[in-house]
Amino acid sequence: MLVMLDWYLLSTIPSSINIPFKSFNPEKSPDEFEDVLDIIGVTVKNGKYDFTNAKTLALFCNGAWCLQSPIAIKNLIKIGYPKEKLLWYRGGMYNWTLAGLTTIVP
Repeated sequence: MLVMLDWYLLSTIPSSINIPFKSFNPEKSPDEFEDVLDIIGVTVKNGKYDFTNAKTLALFCNGAWCLQSPIAIKNLIKIGYPKEKLLWYRGGMYNWTLAGLTTIVP
């Protein structure tokens, strides 16, 4: 699971991996986007994205009002990321903690 760094340092869902939101924008942060692709199992061959080893991602924000995960998902879909490998936990950390589920401080 992925979440923004500032909030990630306070509390997060166990086993989540932090990838900053801005890193999901290939136009604004091309170098960081390449790092994201490496983390999520996407390679670039001859200028084309190869999703053969793409990981299933569960993205979440701070709560249902936060738009960062949906925007990150749209950016991934725009490059052809398989939709069936993208999950969105809409309730985010707000609902997670409200439900009393386990959190950790990384």
